[in-house]
Amino acid sequence: MNPSGYVSAGIETVTELFSRGINQGTFTVENLRDAFGYLEGFLHSYGEGFGSKKNHSKFNKTKQTLLSRSQKSGLYEKTNIYLDSGGFQVSFNRIKKQDVPSLIRYYYEFLSEFPDLYTKAFILDLVPGPGCELFKTEDDIYRYNLDTYSKATQLDPEIKKKIIYIHHFRTPALNKAFTQVLEEVCPFDHFQYYATGSIVATMKTDSILPINVYALPLVILIDKAKQKNFKQFSFHILGGAVYRDIVFYELCRICCLRTHGIDLNLTFDSSGIFKGLLMSRYIDLFLDSGIIQRLDLRSSQVTSKSLDLIQDQINKSCDYLGIPRPNFHVKDHLYNNETNTFYLDVTLHLALVFLANYIRVQEFCRVKAEELYDLYEAGDASTFSIKLGEVTGRLNRGKATAKQRMKCSAIFTSMDCLKQLDSERCNYIIRKYLYHSESYSLRSSQLACF
Repeated sequence: MNPSGYVSAGIETVTELFSRGINQGTFTVENLRDAFGYLEGFLHSYGEGFGSKKNHSKFNKTKQTLLSRSQKSGLYEKTNIYLDSGGFQVSFNRIKKQDVPSLIRYYYEFLSEFPDLYTKAFILDLVPGPGCELFKTEDDIYRYNLDTYSKATQLDPEIKKKIIYIHHFRTPALNKAFTQVLEEVCPFDHFQYYATGSIVATMKTDSILPINVYALPLVILIDKAKQKNFKQFSFHILGGAVYRDIVFYELCRICCLRTHGIDLNLTFDSSGIFKGLLMSRYIDLFLDSGIIQRLDLRSSQVTSKSLDLIQDQINKSCDYLGIPRPNFHVKDHLYNNETNTFYLDVTLHLALVFLANYIRVQEFCRVKAEELYDLYEAGDASTFSIKLGEVTGRLNRGKATAKQRMKCSAIFTSMDCLKQLDSERCNYIIRKYLYHSESYSLRSSQLACF
């Protein structure tokens, strides 16, 4: 079994929940450690809670305690622990402008003082978002990020090996500012991991793009990496854990290896366990036919047939991950009537179904991408788009929408752009098509909202 590129947010909650399951005898550390090893990793956001503190002098101690607890659980010895910076909280004004200098200081201090508590850490990026008061002009974006990115280049060499450099591009203003930073910071002389952000904010407009939105920053960065003779390139898409996009990631991997001799490791993350399963009470099931089916888990919506299907997926996910099957059936053991919540062991097994989905979907997409890339190399754009549409339709819960058909057509062009490393074309597309992603004109006193 090949590992998935999926990174799950909320490592602290994952640790707490599964530790309770271990204490109750539902799992063993060894079972879960091996299962988690098939995923790219688990993430904690350093900035979570920073904005609510008036005094930050003891904040790093709190984070040390939290991450130490996760590390000592033994669950993550075969996977990666990711650390996000807190730039997201700044974008949403959860960390105020006056606290940003402290955030920069304490975050980089934490990275330097506790390198054993994380495997990879995102650079501290600062971008506009809803209610964000940090920026007044386009130049502010450039100056703030040049400052924090430059500080990252001054870290100890062993720390820099863990840093993930983030390149933002979502609007012309962001692309211009971060292109300037890219040229001045020279990250390819310092860092080996790369990422892009603000993808979620682009999703409402990306169907009109002539190439896939993920291709825009990837082409720009692969072009730089090739100039620096990189033979391996790690690229993370923040918030890019949409099932139907995984086939495109696999196509990019094949293209980079065959065309540029670069082994592309493309990863992505989400907080889907918590937002989908625990909060919204739904779960996606990856059926043997290759179709994603979404089931509503609210007590008023489940049926005998859906419960049988859920139990089947729980059993298959356990077999797939090498974990013993549960000794319950969800027909008789789903909701605790006293608490009106899932039983703990049910919650944990459903979480394993969620995690196993990403491994299974990525294996499915790897096979399909090989077939699709042969069509691409043959220059058969029509058949390529049709076959790709069949795959993405399955992963879009069996729905082949007009928007998906447009995206499939754009992926053929995306592969051309990646093959040719046409950075100029990517920058042109950003200027022409992504201007409307800026909710406010730069002529006003407010910048683009996230």
